[in-house]
Amino acid sequence: STVAIGLPRNQPWYRRALNLLGKYYIVVATAILVVYLAASTSTFLSPGNISNLLLQVSFAGIVAIGMTILIAAGLFDLSVAGIAAVSGVCLAIVLPHSTVAVAILVAIGVGAILGAINGLVVTRMRIAAFIATLGTFNVFLAIAFILTDGGVISVGSTAFRQIVMAKVGIVPVAFIVLVVLAVAAHLLLSRTYFGRAVRAVGSNERAA
Repeated sequence: STVAIGLPRNQPWYRRALNLLGKYYIVVATAILVVYLAASTSTFLSPGNISNLLLQVSFAGIVAIGMTILIAAGLFDLSVAGIAAVSGVCLAIVLPHSTVAVAILVAIGVGAILGAINGLVVTRMRIAAFIATLGTFNVFLAIAFILTDGGVISVGSTAFRQIVMAKVGIVPVAFIVLVVLAVAAHLLLSRTYFGRAVRAVGSNERAA
């Protein structure tokens, strides 16, 4: 309903349409782009291409979910790419000497530790999140380059590749994970005390 999305009922329909367009312009632009590409090439809507697109957006989308919670609190993290780099390198280093599950847990643990370092720098040292994470981004990237000696570490584990590339029909499992995490993040921010507190701080930290 118009009330549910915050649009007054007494506005004319074209005004409400413009308000919706202004609010969801990225979604509209993406839909137009999809329609254009589908009409201009015969392979865009092929199962293989759709599956490939879903796989590619899954990894960025999963990272964006965590970033969304942070932005809801009025903060920002520029070190995400550096954390992902160090975590990925650690996984690749550990994987040949352990099981896939252990390597994944190591990567998650490394990411959690680096994230905790960011949190301590911002909350305890009182450095603005933008400045702090810009600095740690370069530090984390440097660590990744040191660990790899500037080279590439290939992942030869067949089991790991099967997990990453697994599909249900044409839908990658990674995309299913993205959808589950997106729903969980939505419920976290909208249906829990913690989520309401996060949004309150993001709206007005002093008042919260």
